[in-house]
Amino acid sequence: MLDNPHLWLFLVGMVSTVAAIRIFIDNYVVDVVFRKTRPEAIRIAGVFSFALLLLVLLIVAPPTSLPIMIVLALMGAGLVDAIGSPAYSHALKYEEATSIAVLKQLHPIIALGLGWLLLGDGIGWVSVLAFMLIFAAASLIVMSKGKRQKAIGMKAVKYITFAVTFWALSDIIFIALTRQVEMPFMTAFFWWSVGRWIGDIGLMLVFKSWRTRFMSAFRNNRTRFLVSVSASEFLRTVGNLVWRQATVLAPVLAVAVVTERTAQLLLIFGLGLALSTIWPKFGRENMRPRVVLVHLVAVALAAGGVALLQLGV
Repeated sequence: MLDNPHLWLFLVGMVSTVAAIRIFIDNYVVDVVFRKTRPEAIRIAGVFSFALLLLVLLIVAPPTSLPIMIVLALMGAGLVDAIGSPAYSHALKYEEATSIAVLKQLHPIIALGLGWLLLGDGIGWVSVLAFMLIFAAASLIVMSKGKRQKAIGMKAVKYITFAVTFWALSDIIFIALTRQVEMPFMTAFFWWSVGRWIGDIGLMLVFKSWRTRFMSAFRNNRTRFLVSVSASEFLRTVGNLVWRQATVLAPVLAVAVVTERTAQLLLIFGLGLALSTIWPKFGRENMRPRVVLVHLVAVALAAGGVALLQLGV
């Protein structure tokens, strides 16, 4: 099945669906479970979810032997990914899911730039035009707000930019290693996950305030905490596994990123409207006509940009 040249497209579709669902769960966790107070403490849950994942991988697909430097580099890619994740949770404190989804479109821009710089992937004038559309979409999200809200929106931009830069760098390292060294995918993913786990452990040990906030959120409503956080971590783990496989199989990293982001954007916008109408406590989108219109235009600009980006690679 892995020889199918179109398998990566199917995997990207899976990632898009998982990510679209997860961003609303994450938004709920930040707003309701953590009450927008130190939401980055949610990364402590990664200590437990990645420990469980590694145990499963050891039983189901034990890693094969690799040179120690390759192992350390794969672990480094996981560690880099862990550094970016708290900033994503913090950004959700300032914006709703659809706005964050639009701002996350900075990921393919950064991925393409790093891919060109480190992997030799192509970049042309079409890509520059795509960058402008994506930048316009992100700017629209921020500039459509009042003065006070603009300042808040800029905080979200700052944290999302930090997050996607580290995520893109992690992707680049992982793909470069799997291209240069022949190894089973599950072995590469195992060592990447070890690095991710170590990163989450390090964050937990460094930030005492995160440990305190994590436990207080747990004690506040244990059932709600366990259900929502477990769902988020499960979807995150599935998404990471499928995404890594898709990026390895895709012809160019930026093509995989672009395709996944386009589908994810459209899914999130549609889910946001549906969930906020049917289940507003979970969807949590601002349903004022002006805001919906801004989101619609921003999603259209960003989707057009990432689709155009595919033509330029």
